[in-house]
Amino acid sequence: EFLDLKKFNMSYIYKRFNYKKALNISLLYQNGDFEKLDENLKIITKEETIIMIIDVLFKDIPYNFLKNLKTIINYSRENKKYIPKNLDVYKIILNFDNLELNEIIKFYDDYKNIDLATEFYSDYRKAKNISYDDLNKAVLNLNQENEIYDKKLSEKYGKDVYYLDGEDFKLFIHSSSSANWSTKATISISMISNNNIAYYNDQYEPVVYGFSKLNTDNIMHVYNADSYTMSTNGTDKISVIDTPDNLSKNTVGYNEILYKENKEFKPDFIVCFDEIKNRELEIANKLNLKIVLINSKKYNKEERLESIDSNTYLDSIDIDCNTYYDVIDEIRKK
Repeated sequence: EFLDLKKFNMSYIYKRFNYKKALNISLLYQNGDFEKLDENLKIITKEETIIMIIDVLFKDIPYNFLKNLKTIINYSRENKKYIPKNLDVYKIILNFDNLELNEIIKFYDDYKNIDLATEFYSDYRKAKNISYDDLNKAVLNLNQENEIYDKKLSEKYGKDVYYLDGEDFKLFIHSSSSANWSTKATISISMISNNNIAYYNDQYEPVVYGFSKLNTDNIMHVYNADSYTMSTNGTDKISVIDTPDNLSKNTVGYNEILYKENKEFKPDFIVCFDEIKNRELEIANKLNLKIVLINSKKYNKEERLESIDSNTYLDSIDIDCNTYYDVIDEIRKK
């Protein structure tokens, strides 16, 4: 269907649209060749119009925005504490393919002067904060009143020792070959649980450090598999915002929480599997850390790894418009 250039303010939109059409259309517009411009406008599809509107209103690559929208919509279904502020707006976007073209353009006219991009990422941040708070609440609180506190082992080793022998649990851990704890710019942490005790480990005689709590403001990214983070460069994986149980159950291999450190960030305990080795005990004594001993035979260890290319953001706006429908279908099937 034909779009009215003046009504839709296409000059701005086309400068942000994919290169193949943007180059042609913007040049025609700048050169005042409106006859050819009209011919080009007539072949623009409804799907392309949807993608352009998303690009302009949310100032992001449409595919990436829709993937983030899918994340918070799915999270709102899982966690009733979280209701996106602009849920009604998002519902209209998810229903674009069922609207007439004039209704879609009216939506654009109604919202073009509203900073939906800032409002959306405020919704997105709120979802992250709730999710990260829940992760903190889900991990074990290690104190002597806890039923897994082992008095005999504590007396034997002269340290507070907690023994997991099939009980449900969740713990934040980080594997390192170093016996000397030192802070860095970022650190990769995993949440292990009774569903899966796997974690990143390619070091000789690793030390598994544990943490009782994470500062939610310092959590940079959460993913339910190895997110292949590159230090402070982060990752192109689409961040997971989910409940602790779902993160645990949906972990492939091991999950990764990219965390920004500071000099106050230190481990609270050491995790040992099946036995407490002399080296681990020495480190626990040196750093004054508690010990969590896990009977690994009672727990699953997921070895399967996710593909390195799956579930990533795109770095170009020049994408097939059908991706809009692909992501919408993913949301509707949930």
